Formats: sequence, C-alpha cells, structure tokens
Amino acid sequence: MPTRVFFHCIQALNLICPDDDYAPLPLATIECFDNDAQTPKIKKDEERTYSPFWDYNCVFVSERAHLQDQTLVVKVFNSDSWIKNKVLGQYVFELAEINALPTHEYYRQWCVLTHPDDDTECVGWLKCTITVLLE
Repeated sequence: MPTRVFFHCIQALNLICPDDDYAPLPLATIECFDNDAQTPKIKKDEERTYSPFWDYNCVFVSERAHLQDQTLVVKVFNSDSWIKNKVLGQYVFELAEINALPTHEYYRQWCVLTHPDDDTECVGWLKCTITVLLE
C-alpha cells in the first residue's frame, strides 16, 4: 500500500542571512522517504532576495504503510555563500501529524524556519502545502 506525499514549496519570507553584506540566492531542499528534491537555483544577482517565490511542486512515494517516525524536512540555503550551500533555516514536519488532520493536508500555511543549531531563533518563514495520501 503506497504512501504519497505531495509538497508545494510556495515562498519564503524575511530570511535572515547572517554575516553577509548582501541578499542571498535562496534555494530550498526537501527530504522525505530517503529521497530529496530541490527548488530551482536563482542564478542572477539581480534576483537576490530575502523573500524568494518558488512555486515548486514535488511528489514522494513510499511502499511503507505506516507513517510513524516519518518526516519531511525542508531546509533553505544560501546557494551563493563562501561555505557551499550555507543553511539559513529549516523545518521538520511529522507526516503522521499531517495525516491526522481532517483533510490530511497542511494547506498554504506559514511555518517558522529555525537555525539547525538553535531551534529557538526564527530565521524566516516558509509558506507551503503538504498532502499525505495513503492508498
């Protein structure tokens, strides 16, 4: 019985890019079921921004029937830092919690991005939709 997770990465807002004198070239990676995907890279300097708009969709499929301990991790990077792909912030979604929602969907909601080393500090916002379908 396959499980499908649909992810729509809409946009980020007010990203904090420490130690940089200019706006980042943001990139988001999504990890789920031991697979990953990433938003398209912003390549032009004039598109540097603290609030990128991606409108990126991806689907993850697994044959595992249960969602216990299954997560979807979104990380936002500065793809133009001296340290290759410096993490700006991340959020971890528990798939069992999303599946328990009445519509099995986290729909066009904002989540708080935190730094991986300090999950108490807000470093930006991410707007996304996640749908979990069990067949």
